[in-house]
Amino acid sequence: MRIFMIKLLTTTFALFWCVISVAHASSPASLSEMAARVDTLEYQAQKRGLPLPPMPIPAAEERLQVAQSASDLAVRVDRLEAQMRQYNGQVEELNFHIRQLQEQLRRFQEDSEFRFQDLEKGKTRRKSSSNTDVNKPATQQFEQLGTPPQTLGSLNQNQLPADQGLAGNDPTLIQPESGPIDLSSMLGGSVSGPAQPDNLGQSSSLTGDPATDYDVAYSQVLQGNYKAAESAFRQFVAAYAQDRLAPNAHYWIGESRFQQGDYAGAIEVFLDAYSQFPNAQKAPDMLLKTGMALRKINERDAACATYEELLEKFPNASSGVREKVRSEIKSAQC
Repeated sequence: MRIFMIKLLTTTFALFWCVISVAHASSPASLSEMAARVDTLEYQAQKRGLPLPPMPIPAAEERLQVAQSASDLAVRVDRLEAQMRQYNGQVEELNFHIRQLQEQLRRFQEDSEFRFQDLEKGKTRRKSSSNTDVNKPATQQFEQLGTPPQTLGSLNQNQLPADQGLAGNDPTLIQPESGPIDLSSMLGGSVSGPAQPDNLGQSSSLTGDPATDYDVAYSQVLQGNYKAAESAFRQFVAAYAQDRLAPNAHYWIGESRFQQGDYAGAIEVFLDAYSQFPNAQKAPDMLLKTGMALRKINERDAACATYEELLEKFPNASSGVREKVRSEIKSAQC
């Protein structure tokens, strides 16, 4: 009996020691790994200046239990990981809005640069004209364009208003190597004429000053009110057809149609504007947006031809335009 009791105690002690050894070998390693994950997540959150989620404080007796501690750490890890995913989504959304603002800023800078150059040229011309003939009409100081009749879709260029000398000898205007692009053969005559606005019956709110009225119309573009912008710019070109800002106004009419999803209408406006003002500073932008609109209506070949025409005729176009053209060519696999 005594020997039996000794063997029982020995066996019980051995089993107890095995259990302690296994718990000691597995639990700390699991806890250490979980704690390392928590530390890493908390460090990343603090580095980005993100607030940590509130955590419940376990009771004293619960903290003494290994299994409960591991469960608490798992909950903390899950919450931190979920919050990090939420912040990553917010960062991506902010990046998207930043790209939109950068695009609007680029457009604004290009338009402002053109207008500043126009103001400088106006001062120079006023000084030179005062030394020669102050009574000479301003429209006689520029050369008339002699572009031969061409067809853009079913719209014949002889039916368009004459371009009143926006090329001339002005060094800031871009001189293409040949006449406007003809896409009628590629589009099968689908381009028939400039698109008309939905609400031409609006009462005119023009002030009589081209610069002021242009600013009012352009402010609608900056605010994203493209329907109102189209209407305002159409009033502008109707009232100031010979103004130096007329080519820009035509471009923004096309851009407004593009932003409203009327890609066919945008193509018509851009081609009509380019046929009238092939030497304007906005001419490369007109061709660029024509190509982009053609892509939207699945006219890839015509779009590629437009991009090639742009690069060939306007090698000195702005870096922003050239970069966008290369990106579109790559995207279209021209």
